[in-house]
Amino acid sequence: MAVDAAEVRQRIDACCSSVSTPEQSKKSMDSIIADLAKGKLSLAQVIESSGEHLTSTNDLVRNLATSLLATSIPHSPPSNPTALTTLLTFLSERLKDEPCVREVIRACEALLVTSQGRVQPLLLAHAECADAAGRLLAAALKDVHVQSLALGDRARTYRVIEACAFEYGVPLPERFVEGFCNAMDGERDPRNLRLCFNIIPRIAERGLITSPEVAEAIFSVTSCYFPITFQPPPGDTVGITNAMLKDALMESMLCSHKLASSATDLALGKLAASESMSARLDALDLLSSLAARHGARVGLGGSARQVWSALRLQMVDGQADLGPDDVVQRARSCLVHLLRAASDEEERE
Repeated sequence: MAVDAAEVRQRIDACCSSVSTPEQSKKSMDSIIADLAKGKLSLAQVIESSGEHLTSTNDLVRNLATSLLATSIPHSPPSNPTALTTLLTFLSERLKDEPCVREVIRACEALLVTSQGRVQPLLLAHAECADAAGRLLAAALKDVHVQSLALGDRARTYRVIEACAFEYGVPLPERFVEGFCNAMDGERDPRNLRLCFNIIPRIAERGLITSPEVAEAIFSVTSCYFPITFQPPPGDTVGITNAMLKDALMESMLCSHKLASSATDLALGKLAASESMSARLDALDLLSSLAARHGARVGLGGSARQVWSALRLQMVDGQADLGPDDVVQRARSCLVHLLRAASDEEERE
């Protein structure tokens, strides 16, 4: 049995009022969500009854109303293209609302990530929905200052960007790649870094590395993390390991041949200047992987002579004070990979 409209309005007023206590707001929100889950209420009813709160000039009231919207969406996502387009447009415009941006991002995630299975058919079948999602993506890149957000909200932003760009095939805004690079610039949390590193290969797969400037933007924002030195703290419950981050970063630098020259220069620089044996081992692995992925000619670009000199230095000179046995063995292994890649290229020709 449907809930009476006046009762819905009364509960939403209690949930979003600036004079309600946190306990009163939560109790009212819980009752609304329970009725959404039971099918007694629809998202459209909640939005209609929340209208004046969602547009209030009081920051607290807008936050409470947007929080209610974000919590409601997974229980009753839009079921027709008009409703979905309207909600996407509303959220796009609200991303400019700095006092409420955290809850707006949460609503975007609820709609485009949590409810993906239910909204994806609409986004794929209706151009107006895809266009609205494209505008939301552009607003997320332009209007949200990701670096000022808390850890979890940054993660939500990255997931929304990834979903819009790669799950729904929406029209991408101009300079999308540069916008994403700006968004992830300076990220330090290992969970969020892994999210960001995993997006880079999807950028390459979609053919978005279209110029040397775009390649430079991607490499600049990722190479600063090389080599990965992160170690989980004692008692860590997050589950992100050094190996996970290393693998994700490595793939972000290997995913396109247009990044190969810069990656080779980076590895050579680490071999020449780093006193860390771990950094030199990672640099040797990067050189081997570049040759294996792109071939010796493309993977190493015009740096074959410099690579040979660097490998010879690691194998012959060794810098014994750093305990070079592992480095020497890895350098020999790297040379084998390079020779094999070069031989395979000759056979193909």
